[in-house]
Amino acid sequence: MCVVILTSVVGNVGVLVVFSLTPTIRSTLNCYLVNLAVADLLITTLCWPTIVSRITSPLYVLGHFFCRLQVLVQGTCVNVSVLTLGAVACNRAYAVLLPFQAHSANPRLVPLLLSLWGLSFTLAFPGFLVRDTIVYKVS
Repeated sequence: MCVVILTSVVGNVGVLVVFSLTPTIRSTLNCYLVNLAVADLLITTLCWPTIVSRITSPLYVLGHFFCRLQVLVQGTCVNVSVLTLGAVACNRAYAVLLPFQAHSANPRLVPLLLSLWGLSFTLAFPGFLVRDTIVYKVS
């Protein structure tokens, strides 16, 4: 697991560094890919409780709050990844179907990405509210 996590962190941080240091590659498609890299980086760095719970199974050693928070973070990040891929597909379809109207810089891009994060959080929040753990005393 360490190799997978390290590869994911290095790859996604590399995408963010290259994007921030190279202004000539700041197209709409690359902004979507950066959003995807951020979501993947958050999955890699913040969803480690899943790994811990698998190792310590059947016991969950991180407590009630982390159990609920894990559902919220995972749900939000996975939804952002899926919705970003959908937005990339729509963007590419628009560029193919209407090539003269498609522009490389979309002024609505930032509000669209923020709405993807907001929608993802909204979709994941009910899981945070209803997730429950049963506490067992181990002697």
